[in-house]
Amino acid sequence: MRSMKRFAIPIYISLIIYSACQSKQASNPGNNTLKMEAGIVIAADTTDITEDKLNNHLFSVTVFTNDSSINGSYDIETAWGYNTAYTSIRMPYGGEHFKPIIRKGDSPYTYVIGFNYDDDTTFREYYEINGNKGQIKARYTRSYTIE
Repeated sequence: MRSMKRFAIPIYISLIIYSACQSKQASNPGNNTLKMEAGIVIAADTTDITEDKLNNHLFSVTVFTNDSSINGSYDIETAWGYNTAYTSIRMPYGGEHFKPIIRKGDSPYTYVIGFNYDDDTTFREYYEINGNKGQIKARYTRSYTIE
């Protein structure tokens, strides 16, 4: 009987602590154990390729969620006619909750992916995608430190 109490009490206390932690995690909306559904389109834009009027080809950029989007990672699909490229970007550390936004760049067949701070509407350039004669180039253009 005495040895049974010795094992039952720690098990009982462990169960109480475990259940208390579970209810706290479930009520915490910022909990990173929650998953975003992969494949949801966040932003997209398309431009006609004017040099290819015969085939009606397009230059397009699509940003969509992946399994790690809760941590600030997003997948990008870029197409120049029939050529398609895939890559992933990671939002700045500390800004994992920022939503990517697409804007047209200054050069033809250029898109810039950026973000806004929470209450600020200023577009922050972060990543650039270029298309030219069937080639697709992508690169980070800025880095940010968010505290």
